[in-house]
Amino acid sequence: MNRAMRGFSLIEILMVVTIIGILSVVVVTSISTARNRSIDASVKENLHTVRNQAELFYANAGRYGTQVAVQGSAIDEAPAYNASGAHFLISDRPANSALRQALQDSDDGFFAIGVNGQTWSAAVSLKTVEGYWCVDANGEGKVVETTTLGGGTSAARCP
Repeated sequence: MNRAMRGFSLIEILMVVTIIGILSVVVVTSISTARNRSIDASVKENLHTVRNQAELFYANAGRYGTQVAVQGSAIDEAPAYNASGAHFLISDRPANSALRQALQDSDDGFFAIGVNGQTWSAAVSLKTVEGYWCVDANGEGKVVETTTLGGGTSAARCP
């Protein structure tokens, strides 16, 4: 065979394309996993901010706000900031902003304000695990599977 006519066979080219395809699937999968982990970290950090703001609000007001008489109110989107709102998730701008960001990063969330506004809890869904990241007035921060957070005539807490 003439040296000038030498090239790659069809099988060699197909093998290279297959290897590149497999490597690209592995890279895309790992990037997707890393992205979901970063979203979960953002949700946790934003709920940590909510917890800090709740304690500042409580120190000034002596309560977290008006009780919410349901077993975890669904939050499709964070309520709009209102300085005269019924509880700190509405009337505290940094808490409201952090909750909005957590919900924007996530699919859904829930909150509850307990009896006489003395307890609170909030839970926002995560991407990498089945369940919700829950924080509350007791300093809890954990993954929960239920959105029954109490509230109203009972203590609002992470289950």
